[in-house]
Amino acid sequence: PHELLKNNRWQSPSGHISWELIQGDFAQTFPHAHKPHVIFYDPFSLHSSVELWRQDLFAQLFHFCQGQEVQLLNYSASTAVRATLLAAGWSVGPGPATGPKSSTTVAFNTPQLAQKLCAPLLGDEWLQRWEKSDSKTARGLSTLDAQEFEARIRGHVQFRHLV
Repeated sequence: PHELLKNNRWQSPSGHISWELIQGDFAQTFPHAHKPHVIFYDPFSLHSSVELWRQDLFAQLFHFCQGQEVQLLNYSASTAVRATLLAAGWSVGPGPATGPKSSTTVAFNTPQLAQKLCAPLLGDEWLQRWEKSDSKTARGLSTLDAQEFEARIRGHVQFRHLV
């Protein structure tokens, strides 16, 4: 962390891993960054930083990552976060347990990447729970937008085998 803060860059001794610190508003700076392979997406909570959890931001990030295999890791396992990622186009699965959390979230910009990494994706059980959830759509959506949001999830490529 000290090297990253000092030089805005860090590279592992092997050269296989490099981190770049880009300061500023994430929504404004990520389109000017190099396309990553992994995104550790860990902003403040959905309730205190609503703008960083919007479907349109996740959709912009999804489109930005096209042409590169990318996985996005997040500490949350909430239905709302997973549904928003799915509606934005990401393929979503459970991530590893950490601390007190029994599950986190991993999103992939292609379902093939999840398959390549042998990572499970959310399936019928999650979809059934989502259908009954109070967190079915992103907050503040109009009725028409909520219907479109739900249709995106039901029609998502990772659930097509269930239809």
